[in-house]
Amino acid sequence: MYAVVAPGIATVYQSYSDVERIHKLYPYPKWRKCQTYEQATEFLQRNANKRYLTNVYNYGNTFKDTYVDVRYRITDDAVFYVLDTRRVGRLHIDNPDVVVEYKGSLIQIKLPNIRLNAESISGHMSAVYNLLKLVGDYVDLNIFVPNYSIFYCLSAYDKDTNRSVKIVRDLMLSRLCKVSISMESRSENILEEDPDYDPEAG
Repeated sequence: MYAVVAPGIATVYQSYSDVERIHKLYPYPKWRKCQTYEQATEFLQRNANKRYLTNVYNYGNTFKDTYVDVRYRITDDAVFYVLDTRRVGRLHIDNPDVVVEYKGSLIQIKLPNIRLNAESISGHMSAVYNLLKLVGDYVDLNIFVPNYSIFYCLSAYDKDTNRSVKIVRDLMLSRLCKVSISMESRSENILEEDPDYDPEAG
């Protein structure tokens, strides 16, 4: 078994292939092969931080005061987006394939009939890709992501090692307006990414 510590993760894996996957996602993970679960637990307690994730707000190249904050949530058969347009004024989403509801400065969008895995990098890359296509090129976006691994993929990950990351990062770079990434702090002592995390709950 393998004890692994990386930003947002402190867990025990049975297979080395899981350790390799973490190596691809994070620049400097700590890990050790252990003979017993007790050894693995001791390694995690010695090497895990009390708070893994911190606030990161507006990491990127958007204009200081004119951008749209976006939060998204992946469910079993849809992706939900909430756009806060208070910094840019009115925005209209014109797409017959989505359900759009306007509530003051908030725009709620449901992209139905799409099945994405909320626990995979590719699922989140697809959600962000669809968002960029829905909104278009003419507004700066600040996208809130649910965990460090997605933040890292969109901000610093070597995009040539993952096709879905490359497609989204290339689209972000080709837009006329820019994209920033934010990540909200999570609760203390999170050992695994929480699949029930609701970005709209903040």
